Amino acid sequence: MSSLNPSLRRAGPSRPSYGAYLANRSWWGRRRRWFAAHASAEGTVECAVCLRAMPERAFDLHHLDYSGVVDLGMGKWQSRERDEDLMALCRRHHDDLHALLDSDRGWASMGRRQASLEVAAVLRAEFAERVQAYLDATDTLAAPADGHRATAEERDV
Repeated sequence: MSSLNPSLRRAGPSRPSYGAYLANRSWWGRRRRWFAAHASAEGTVECAVCLRAMPERAFDLHHLDYSGVVDLGMGKWQSRERDEDLMALCRRHHDDLHALLDSDRGWASMGRRQASLEVAAVLRAEFAERVQAYLDATDTLAAPADGHRATAEERDV
């Protein structure tokens, strides 16, 4: 019986069995329980980066800690991750998070949980900046050349 290697990387020689874990029924049951516990009344969860609400199938769950994942051998696993050890991310932001984690060994010195939370915060800030730039650009495009914005009464005429 062995715990999964808690490296920051998703795949590679340090964690050859991680793919087998993700394909295992034990993980999929744990995943369903996490989403059932965290879904809003509408049955959705928000990405920790972009805050978009989506259905369960549109998300990945990022492991902040692997201590609850145990390889029992012979293709059997225990999936006892605590809810707080998992973070919902849309697939794009999950890929972005791993790209940043893997790009700088400095993140590894923080430990997986802290590095993941800090990288998610960096991605959230970058996403907010892109959204604001888009809003500023569309607001500029919508503004008349003289800078005057029509009031609600003027638009109704």
